[in-house]
Amino acid sequence: MRGLNWGLIGAACLVVIAAGWWFAYPSATEEPARHRAGFSRLNPPVAFDGLSLVDGAGHPADIGRYRGKALLVNLWATWCAPCIAELPSIAALNSQLESPSFAVLPIAIDERDPAKVAAFLKQHQISLPALVDVGRSVARIVKVTAIPTSLLIGRDGMAKAIFIGDTRWDCGRPLEVVREFAVSETVSEEVLAPCE
Repeated sequence: MRGLNWGLIGAACLVVIAAGWWFAYPSATEEPARHRAGFSRLNPPVAFDGLSLVDGAGHPADIGRYRGKALLVNLWATWCAPCIAELPSIAALNSQLESPSFAVLPIAIDERDPAKVAAFLKQHQISLPALVDVGRSVARIVKVTAIPTSLLIGRDGMAKAIFIGDTRWDCGRPLEVVREFAVSETVSEEVLAPCE
Protein backbone atom coordinates (compact mmCIF):
# COMPACT_ATOMS: atom_id res chain seq x y z
CA MET A 1 0.00 0.00 0.00
CA ARG A 2 1.96 2.87 -1.32
CA GLY A 3 1.63 6.31 0.23
CA LEU A 4 0.07 5.21 3.54
CA ASN A 5 1.62 6.66 6.66
CA TRP A 6 1.44 3.72 9.07
CA GLY A 7 2.62 5.86 12.00
CA LEU A 8 -0.30 8.23 11.48
CA ILE A 9 -2.75 5.33 11.17
CA GLY A 10 -1.36 3.77 14.36
CA ALA A 11 -1.70 7.06 16.23
CA ALA A 12 -5.29 7.44 15.02
CA CYS A 13 -6.08 3.91 16.25
CA LEU A 14 -4.66 4.74 19.68
CA VAL A 15 -6.82 7.87 19.86
CA VAL A 16 -9.92 5.82 19.01
CA ILE A 17 -9.05 3.19 21.65
CA ALA A 18 -8.39 5.86 24.29
CA ALA A 19 -11.70 7.58 23.48
CA GLY A 20 -13.53 4.26 23.77
CA TRP A 21 -11.96 3.60 27.18
CA TRP A 22 -12.82 7.14 28.31
CA PHE A 23 -16.48 6.67 27.46
CA ALA A 24 -16.58 3.14 28.92
CA TYR A 25 -15.14 4.32 32.26
CA PRO A 26 -15.60 8.09 32.54
CA SER A 27 -14.04 9.93 35.43
CA ALA A 28 -16.38 10.51 38.32
CA THR A 29 -14.32 13.28 39.84
CA GLU A 30 -15.47 16.30 37.90
CA GLU A 31 -16.04 18.85 40.64
CA PRO A 32 -19.31 20.50 39.52
CA ALA A 33 -21.16 17.22 39.00
CA ARG A 34 -19.80 15.57 42.12
CA HIS A 35 -20.73 18.38 44.46
CA ARG A 36 -24.27 18.58 43.07
CA ALA A 37 -24.74 14.82 43.35
CA GLY A 38 -26.86 12.86 45.73
CA PHE A 39 -28.32 9.39 45.75
CA SER A 40 -30.83 8.68 43.00
CA ARG A 41 -33.66 6.29 43.78
CA LEU A 42 -33.87 3.16 41.67
CA ASN A 43 -37.50 3.01 40.66
CA PRO A 44 -38.47 0.27 40.91
CA PRO A 45 -35.83 -1.16 43.29
CA VAL A 46 -33.77 -3.98 41.78
CA ALA A 47 -32.96 -7.37 43.34
CA PHE A 48 -29.26 -7.35 44.20
CA ASP A 49 -28.64 -11.08 43.92
CA GLY A 50 -27.28 -13.70 41.55
CA LEU A 51 -23.80 -12.16 41.74
CA SER A 52 -20.61 -14.00 40.74
CA LEU A 53 -18.52 -12.83 43.68
CA VAL A 54 -15.41 -14.38 45.15
CA ASP A 55 -13.43 -13.41 48.22
CA GLY A 56 -9.71 -12.60 48.36
CA ALA A 57 -8.84 -16.32 48.45
CA GLY A 58 -10.93 -17.02 45.34
CA HIS A 59 -13.75 -18.79 47.21
CA PRO A 60 -17.37 -18.07 46.24
CA ALA A 61 -18.83 -15.22 48.31
CA ASP A 62 -22.59 -15.41 48.77
CA ILE A 63 -24.19 -11.95 48.95
CA GLY A 64 -27.25 -13.70 50.39
CA ARG A 65 -25.51 -14.02 53.76
CA TYR A 66 -26.01 -10.25 54.15
CA ARG A 67 -29.79 -10.54 53.77
CA GLY A 68 -31.39 -8.82 56.74
CA LYS A 69 -28.72 -6.08 56.78
CA ALA A 70 -28.90 -2.70 55.09
CA LEU A 71 -25.78 -2.28 52.95
CA LEU A 72 -23.70 0.39 51.31
CA VAL A 73 -22.11 -1.42 48.35
CA ASN A 74 -19.15 0.42 46.85
CA LEU A 75 -18.12 -0.52 43.28
CA TRP A 76 -14.45 0.25 42.64
CA ALA A 77 -11.29 -0.77 40.80
CA THR A 78 -7.63 -0.95 41.78
CA TRP A 79 -6.63 1.36 38.89
CA CYS A 80 -9.21 4.06 39.75
CA ALA A 81 -7.55 6.97 41.62
CA PRO A 82 -10.86 8.40 43.01
CA CYS A 83 -11.79 4.90 44.22
CA ILE A 84 -8.48 4.53 46.03
CA ALA A 85 -8.81 7.98 47.60
CA GLU A 86 -12.34 7.11 48.78
CA LEU A 87 -11.55 3.70 50.32
CA PRO A 88 -10.23 4.96 53.71
CA SER A 89 -13.48 6.87 54.30
CA ILE A 90 -15.48 3.78 53.28
CA ALA A 91 -13.55 1.74 55.87
CA ALA A 92 -14.08 4.48 58.48
CA LEU A 93 -17.81 4.56 57.67
CA ASN A 94 -17.96 0.82 58.23
CA SER A 95 -16.15 1.18 61.58
CA GLN A 96 -18.66 3.81 62.68
CA LEU A 97 -21.87 2.15 61.52
CA GLU A 98 -21.23 -1.61 61.29
CA SER A 99 -23.82 -3.50 63.31
CA PRO A 100 -26.00 -6.59 63.07
CA SER A 101 -28.27 -4.52 60.82
CA PHE A 102 -25.72 -2.66 58.61
CA ALA A 103 -22.49 -3.31 56.70
CA VAL A 104 -20.32 -1.77 54.00
CA LEU A 105 -19.29 -4.01 51.10
CA PRO A 106 -16.70 -2.90 48.55
CA ILE A 107 -16.83 -4.91 45.32
CA ALA A 108 -13.95 -4.71 42.85
CA ILE A 109 -15.62 -4.82 39.44
CA ASP A 110 -12.70 -4.74 37.02
CA GLU A 111 -10.18 -7.25 38.34
CA ARG A 112 -10.11 -10.99 37.70
CA ASP A 113 -7.45 -11.98 40.25
CA PRO A 114 -8.91 -11.94 43.78
CA ALA A 115 -5.46 -12.33 45.37
CA LYS A 116 -4.43 -9.00 43.79
CA VAL A 117 -7.46 -7.26 45.29
CA ALA A 118 -6.76 -8.74 48.75
CA ALA A 119 -3.09 -7.70 48.50
CA PHE A 120 -4.09 -4.22 47.31
CA LEU A 121 -6.42 -3.67 50.29
CA LYS A 122 -3.77 -4.97 52.69
CA GLN A 123 -1.08 -2.73 51.13
CA HIS A 124 -3.36 0.31 51.58
CA GLN A 125 -4.30 -0.80 55.12
CA ILE A 126 -8.00 -1.01 54.29
CA SER A 127 -9.77 -3.47 56.59
CA LEU A 128 -12.76 -4.35 54.47
CA PRO A 129 -13.64 -7.64 52.78
CA ALA A 130 -11.96 -8.28 49.44
CA LEU A 131 -14.90 -9.07 47.17
CA VAL A 132 -14.40 -9.40 43.42
CA ASP A 133 -17.08 -9.50 40.73
CA VAL A 134 -15.33 -12.09 38.56
CA GLY A 135 -18.34 -12.60 36.30
CA ARG A 136 -19.14 -8.90 35.79
CA SER A 137 -22.52 -9.79 37.23
CA VAL A 138 -23.20 -6.40 38.84
CA ALA A 139 -23.56 -4.93 35.35
CA ARG A 140 -26.52 -7.29 34.73
CA ILE A 141 -28.31 -5.82 37.76
CA VAL A 142 -27.55 -2.10 37.56
CA LYS A 143 -25.97 0.04 34.86
CA VAL A 144 -22.58 1.28 36.09
CA THR A 145 -21.66 4.37 34.08
CA ALA A 146 -18.64 5.45 36.14
CA ILE A 147 -16.66 4.35 39.13
CA PRO A 148 -16.67 4.65 41.99
CA THR A 149 -20.39 4.01 42.31
CA SER A 150 -22.18 3.25 45.56
CA LEU A 151 -25.52 1.52 46.08
CA LEU A 152 -27.89 1.43 49.03
CA ILE A 153 -29.26 -2.10 49.46
CA GLY A 154 -32.23 -2.71 51.76
CA ARG A 155 -32.59 -5.53 54.28
CA ASP A 156 -34.79 -7.27 51.70
CA GLY A 157 -31.85 -7.50 49.26
CA MET A 158 -33.23 -4.82 46.94
CA ALA A 159 -30.99 -2.06 45.53
CA LYS A 160 -32.89 1.13 46.41
CA ALA A 161 -30.55 3.97 45.36
CA ILE A 162 -27.34 4.74 43.48
CA PHE A 163 -24.64 7.37 43.97
CA ILE A 164 -22.19 7.96 41.10
CA GLY A 165 -18.84 9.43 42.01
CA ASP A 166 -16.62 9.70 45.01
CA THR A 167 -17.13 11.43 48.31
CA ARG A 168 -15.87 11.28 51.83
CA TRP A 169 -18.34 8.94 53.53
CA ASP A 170 -17.27 9.11 57.18
CA CYS A 171 -18.38 12.64 58.07
CA GLY A 172 -20.92 15.38 57.37
CA ARG A 173 -24.01 14.84 55.27
CA PRO A 174 -22.78 11.66 53.52
CA LEU A 175 -22.42 9.97 56.93
CA GLU A 176 -25.84 11.24 58.07
CA VAL A 177 -27.56 10.00 54.89
CA VAL A 178 -26.06 6.51 55.21
CA ARG A 179 -26.82 6.41 58.96
CA GLU A 180 -30.46 7.31 58.18
CA PHE A 181 -30.63 4.52 55.62
CA ALA A 182 -29.02 2.03 58.05
CA VAL A 183 -31.71 2.78 60.64
CA SER A 184 -34.89 3.30 58.62
CA GLU A 185 -33.98 2.62 54.97
CA THR A 186 -34.95 6.20 54.18
CA VAL A 187 -33.31 7.34 50.95
CA SER A 188 -32.32 11.00 50.88
CA GLU A 189 -31.75 12.42 47.41
CA GLU A 190 -30.28 15.69 48.63
CA VAL A 191 -26.82 16.89 47.61
CA LEU A 192 -24.05 15.12 49.50
CA ALA A 193 -21.89 18.18 50.04
CA PRO A 194 -18.38 16.97 50.79
CA CYS A 195 -17.03 17.31 54.31
CA GLU A 196 -13.46 18.29 55.05
